[in-house]
Amino acid sequence: MPTGEEETEPALETNLRFGAGAMSLLAAVEASAGTKSGALSSYGRAEIRVPLGEGESGVRYGRTSTAALGIDVPLGARGGFLAQAIGQRQGVDELDGVAMENRGGSFAYLAAGGRIGPAKGWQGSLLVERLVHADVHGNQLVAPWSLLLALSRSAP
Repeated sequence: MPTGEEETEPALETNLRFGAGAMSLLAAVEASAGTKSGALSSYGRAEIRVPLGEGESGVRYGRTSTAALGIDVPLGARGGFLAQAIGQRQGVDELDGVAMENRGGSFAYLAAGGRIGPAKGWQGSLLVERLVHADVHGNQLVAPWSLLLALSRSAP
């Protein structure tokens, strides 16, 4: 029954909304190598994300480390097929210094898709990612499929 009052509760918990104020330091290293013929290249990436403080809601996100290995098979002058395996470990988040239940764990994904260079120096890619393993703390919802879209520009 309408009461004339406005609903002021956020649609998502504060710590799940974009712009909630949490800040992290990201350090990453990436390496790649290709065959002499250019028919195949492989790459690897490792990164760690370290929280620098709490967000507006008092949540301090757990440290996250990610590793990925992939291949790139050129298709034509500007495109290619991409496939990769990704492993991720997420630390447990804390609220006001106390570990939060149902946060953190380890995850493994497989992804495949394509890339295209629409213009000189620009690179776009689209990957479909499938969760193949999840070992989570507590009761968490984990998306079994994800769609990853990236656009990058190389420095001249």
